[in-house]
Amino acid sequence: MWWKSKPLSDSERAISQAITALKTLKVENGCVSISPSEVLDQPGYIQDRAEAGVRVRARQHRNACDESSWETLDELGTQAFSAFVARELIRSHAEGLSLDAAITHLRDSLMHGDGK
Repeated sequence: MWWKSKPLSDSERAISQAITALKTLKVENGCVSISPSEVLDQPGYIQDRAEAGVRVRARQHRNACDESSWETLDELGTQAFSAFVARELIRSHAEGLSLDAAITHLRDSLMHGDGK
């Protein structure tokens, strides 16, 4: 029958269950919203977000400190580059590194392209 929707796949069902599990989910005038703190306060959110960003970009970071670094920065955009630096520093802080160690790690990540 045309009015019945087809059964959800396993991945669609998992997404649907995750959405309906949100405690602050609101729908008004066709707009959907949740409280940002419900997502941001989840344990591991920052790490998960960084890992998802790596997967979504689907290309490896190029060496940002070689002779083409300004070209790379222009290609990525200042905002994306700043977000990358912030993610690396937040991750280092969460791992308990000192500021000196975090900056060294950031520099190594930029030099060798192994940052996430």
